[in-house]
Amino acid sequence: MRGQAGTAPVSGAHCPRAAAVLKLMRPKQWIKNLFVFGPLVFSLHLFHPPSLLRTALCFAAFSLTASGLYAINDVADADQDRLHPVKRRRPVAAGLVSPAAAVTLGILLLLAGMGSGALLGRGVVAVLAGYVGLNLFYSFRGKHLPIVDIMTIAVDFVLRVLAGALAIGVAASAWLIVATFFLATLIAIAKRYNEMKVLEGDPAAHRQVLDFYTPTLLSQLLSISAGATIVFYALYTLDEKVVATFGTADLIYTLPFVVYGVFHYLYLVYRREEGGDPTELVARDLPMLVDLALWALAVVLIIY
Repeated sequence: MRGQAGTAPVSGAHCPRAAAVLKLMRPKQWIKNLFVFGPLVFSLHLFHPPSLLRTALCFAAFSLTASGLYAINDVADADQDRLHPVKRRRPVAAGLVSPAAAVTLGILLLLAGMGSGALLGRGVVAVLAGYVGLNLFYSFRGKHLPIVDIMTIAVDFVLRVLAGALAIGVAASAWLIVATFFLATLIAIAKRYNEMKVLEGDPAAHRQVLDFYTPTLLSQLLSISAGATIVFYALYTLDEKVVATFGTADLIYTLPFVVYGVFHYLYLVYRREEGGDPTELVARDLPMLVDLALWALAVVLIIY
């Protein structure tokens, strides 16, 4: 029996294209690009409108570029994503967006991101180009190489900090860069550890590199990265140049927030077996959000 025109049910494979495209861009992951604001805050330029605007544009450039890379990466990972209990819902893996459409969108977003970066100067464009090249390497080769996959993700975060510094014409502290690197390795290793736990049957079927890791090895790497993150952040707060720049040594009093954040993250990874999506984990965990807010408030009150 024929129903009235226009009332036919819509199948899951034909969900609203705009929603599928937005999901493909992964706007929730843009929170990672907040690292570009680090140099703005720690260079005492937070309340300098031109610097704030340039950093916001840098954030937009990285967000557009990252979304373009996510779209391309989802095409490369579609077969493996279908084996993952959560990632199988991604638009390409679920058949909501065709591979050709995803690649086209990815290229357009990459061009938009690079174009935005061009407004900030050649230095930012060079970092964005390095970011694109590094992520393409990761998507098609690097993610299959043990240790290299983790370090590639970590360098991504360092590039964000460098771009933020170049956008406003300041030098990023070496200690801050090293602390950022180890914090990023902590996040990347926790992601691998969670994948091994979630996919206990055959984790390598989803991600080939997991065949090279063991829970014990990843636990040891997590411990090293956690300790290094705390130590290098502490060294940053005690650095003579940093103390001279801020006119105070009180930044060391923000260390307890960093220690709690790292320890609580490890608690979430080991006891609650979370960490597969770091952005999602932080966004929905109230203690982590409160800790981050208090750390940020303490930093601003002390150095400004």
